[in-house]
Amino acid sequence: MLPVGWTLTYEFLFYLLFAAALAMRVDVLRIVVPGLGLFAAVALVRVETWPAWTILFDTIVVEFVFGVMLAKWTLRGFRLPTTLAGGLVLGGFALILVLPMVSENTRVLSWGIPAFAIVAGAVSLEPLAPPALPRWLLRLGDASYSIYLSHGFVLPVLGLAFAGIVSPGLWMEGLTIVLCQVFSSLVGWAVFIWIESPMLRALRR
Repeated sequence: MLPVGWTLTYEFLFYLLFAAALAMRVDVLRIVVPGLGLFAAVALVRVETWPAWTILFDTIVVEFVFGVMLAKWTLRGFRLPTTLAGGLVLGGFALILVLPMVSENTRVLSWGIPAFAIVAGAVSLEPLAPPALPRWLLRLGDASYSIYLSHGFVLPVLGLAFAGIVSPGLWMEGLTIVLCQVFSSLVGWAVFIWIESPMLRALRR
């Protein structure tokens, strides 16, 4: 079972609504906003005794609306001033660290809005990134989805490997976190090169 597979159900829902908008030749927001808004509204009254498929009713879907809005603004050439963009990135990370997640229904406030601020700022800073960042780091960003899908398999293996050799302590725990990030990135990069990229090339033919 894919550890992060539960998030893909919301992607499928979003793509279904997106495809419906394309089929009807209407603005995507005219379908996505009311459609996902309905799912988010039902999430507020959903209880754990409901059937498993009702996991689709979750306020996380509101974050897809944020993404569509940001994409439309970006495609229209909207860019934030550099200082404001940098402030949004830093502020977004700060909010994620300090805001408590009271319940699943409030995640759009504690995580969704800060994440929107981070991405909005990062997109505006993107034209400045190529000269400032090493090429290998930019290429690693291409593999982000493969890293996301594969890290759930890598971390448990590393946890078992480190369990017998890592002693308790702040420095060792910090080193373990860094090593987990490095190995997860390397495995995700390999998945991107040997699996994701060939699949994408095959689908484009």
